Amino acid sequence: MKTKKVYVYQATLSNHFKQAWTIIFPASLLWLMPLIFYYSFGVESVGFAIKGALFLFVPVFVVHSILHIRYWSVSKRKTLSFDEKNRLIVFDEGKGERHYSVRDIERVSTVVTYSKLENQLRWFPWDSYFYSQILFESGDSILVTSLLVPELMWPIMMPKEVITAEIYCWPNQGV
Repeated sequence: MKTKKVYVYQATLSNHFKQAWTIIFPASLLWLMPLIFYYSFGVESVGFAIKGALFLFVPVFVVHSILHIRYWSVSKRKTLSFDEKNRLIVFDEGKGERHYSVRDIERVSTVVTYSKLENQLRWFPWDSYFYSQILFESGDSILVTSLLVPELMWPIMMPKEVITAEIYCWPNQGV
């Protein structure tokens, strides 16, 4: 017999790395560009390669950093727990725990990028950032980001989930 578990989510260092990995790999390749140019075209091409790498890296890094800081500011003090056996959701953002039943969910509005929705390759670092707004019949709501629950892979089936896609998923609820 399978035992039911309690799943606890926080914005941990591991989650930060999972989100940042999408920019670490391309950045490391860009920083190899001067070395490749040096061996291919000689020492005079290194300056051009450094400028090219910076030109490609800086705008993407700035956009990614701004989005990551926003997700961190929304998720940093939150703890979200799912009790699979009792079908309970416990949410704590430092002001005390709030308990909800899964039956009390009115709607789950999830916003993902087009690449996630269509299960395609994620070309941009911000393609791995998503969020969900869980609305309860009581009028309460919880904003959950992919920094808190990686990939928004819920441990339970979320009822009444509506998924929409955007190019860039910016969570609007206040911190």
